[in-house]
Formats: sequence, structure tokens, C-alpha cells
Amino acid sequence: MPFSHSLPVFFGGVYKPHILKIVGILNFLSRKHHTNFRNMLHTISCTVLALLVLTCTSVAQKALFAYPQDGDTLVAGSNISIRVDRPTPSGPVVEAGIGLGMSPCNESCPSPETSFEYLFYAGAFNPQRPAQVSLGEDFNAFQNFTVTVPSIDGPAILGFLHSSFGEGADAFYPYFESVNITVNVVPSSQ
Repeated sequence: MPFSHSLPVFFGGVYKPHILKIVGILNFLSRKHHTNFRNMLHTISCTVLALLVLTCTSVAQKALFAYPQDGDTLVAGSNISIRVDRPTPSGPVVEAGIGLGMSPCNESCPSPETSFEYLFYAGAFNPQRPAQVSLGEDFNAFQNFTVTVPSIDGPAILGFLHSSFGEGADAFYPYFESVNITVNVVPSSQ
């Protein structure tokens, strides 16, 4: 079916000759080179679909802090449990590792991608699903880390760097992410 030459009013004026040339080229390609044009459109649509699938897969691979949460207050010197949740990925995933740390926010809050002033953990990430789920709880896989809150006074970034490999149709594709929350660290009352 040839492309239409009727253009809406807002395409008139200066752009109309250029648009008509493009429409003419598309008509020519669809008539004279129907098979090649159709194959080209098929290739383009398959490429766009593959990019969308990879984007959706990478979004589905995100890990997150279950606790503490953004804005929580932590006491310096206390032991806390940090839970990193791993929602169910959309396809097979091989976990590579995680680095967990904290940095004070002096003039600004640094990104975990640049540095951690305090490194709590760097190693394997092996999130497990809970054996039983109570009403109101989620079924995300998770891993707990027990750490001692450093002697920081004021806001701080608690963050992690996570890496994994998602299995595609023909290979494993790397996935990297940096996740952080801001917490408020207060001195111990002792």
C-alpha cells in the first residue's frame, strides 16, 4: 500500500516539499524494492524489539535496600542489619558480586560509584528467598549484612555497587548498578 500524499495542515509551508520527497522515496522503495524494503523494516523492528527486551530485563534486575530506608536515623557505634532485596528477575541471572559502604555528606553526598569512606563488605552476592512468607511480607530474594555504624555525625550516603549477568538468547550480558540512600547518623548517647 503506497504512502499517502495528503498531509495535515501543520505540515504545510516550508517543510511540505521535504516531506513529499521522503514520502516519494518511501513509495518508490515499497513498489520497486518491495522485498528488500520489507526485509529492512523487519530488521529495524527486530532490533528495536531486542533493545526494548534488554532494557526491560535490565530494569527488572535491580536490587534495592529493604532496610534501613532512605531518611532513617542510625546511631554511631551500633550494629545494624542491612537487607538488600533482589526482586525476581525476568530471566536467568548469575550474580557476580556486591560492594557495600558508607560515606559522610560533607559539602555534598558522594556517589558510591566514586568512593566509600567506609567499606563494609565486598564480595559474593547470594540472595536467598525466605523459607516462609508471612502475610504482608514480600517474596523477594535477599541477603543480610551486619555492620557497625561508623562515627559520622550528620547525613551520610549508604550505598552499594551490584553486578550480575543476565542470560540472553545467545550470551550472558553484564549488568551494573549503583544504589544509595541518605541516612542520618547521630552520636551514641553513652
